[in-house]
Amino acid sequence: MARSILAEQSLFSSLHVWASFQDENYCTEGLIYLLRLMLKEAPSQALQIIGWLTDGLIGSDTAVNSVRISGQVTSDEGRPDIEITATSKTAWIEVKVDSKVGPNQLERYRRDLYKKTGGVRLILLSRSVEPLAMGNHPDCSRRWLDLSTILTVALRSMQTPTKVSILLEDYLVFLGTRQMKLNRISETAAHSISEVATILSQLELACSTAGISFRFSAKRTWLGFSLGSSTCLGLIGFNIADPQWLFFTTENSPDEARIVFELMHQCQLPGGSVDGKHWKNSIDLVNCTDYLSASAADQVDYLKRHLIEDSLAAFQAMLPPVS
Repeated sequence: MARSILAEQSLFSSLHVWASFQDENYCTEGLIYLLRLMLKEAPSQALQIIGWLTDGLIGSDTAVNSVRISGQVTSDEGRPDIEITATSKTAWIEVKVDSKVGPNQLERYRRDLYKKTGGVRLILLSRSVEPLAMGNHPDCSRRWLDLSTILTVALRSMQTPTKVSILLEDYLVFLGTRQMKLNRISETAAHSISEVATILSQLELACSTAGISFRFSAKRTWLGFSLGSSTCLGLIGFNIADPQWLFFTTENSPDEARIVFELMHQCQLPGGSVDGKHWKNSIDLVNCTDYLSASAADQVDYLKRHLIEDSLAAFQAMLPPVS
């Protein structure tokens, strides 16, 4: 392809900031839109992907104009996330990102799906293949990491930039920010891991010297520390998908902290800021010369003053006075 959008800001990622509390629906609708567009503009690649998704039920030998893709279909037993049909064949796909399969959820879908005539498949698309209770299991499990590989193969088969290829690449960038796309490890990995360990050690020492209780906090998209003992006063750390920024936020969970980070990064807010009842502050690990040019000890002191003490003081200052 003549150009790449990997270095540019992803449209899917930018819009996800405003849909983070509907994460699975957002990922699902993005995939549905992409597949529908590919059926029109790149049908052979679309059918290959659909064939993999439906475990061969609807594949390359299917007439393109017979394929229909719907989202949030209503059934007697619930609302499967994706329905793909072609003539007398029906595949239901239940999509999971970070949530778990509900008790008897797939069993209920199976009862309804198997009432249909013709070929049927019940598919689970999730981050990993996990053991499920007897009866509450799909006909076939698919992983997001494998889907991203299939989508990457389809993208590479497109020789010239088109609307489909641009959006497909953009969606893959988005999957990468959600840790749902497998990337290769480069020769700089060991050095990068060492640098992350150093940053975490500096943050830990900064919390300790600030005299505040803290505990390590990690999720798939977040590394850092939760400040406070019984009550979380704030989070300090970085977003794994884009670790350029160390940030402090008074949000009370890593997921919400990620949203705050993305909003800050998008708006490029200088220093600390107030958004509703929360305070946020950040340090740019690429361009903050005051931090980068300092000694290790002074870097720890800079983190303590700017990310912890200044942020907590500002947050306390905006709280209503105690009557």
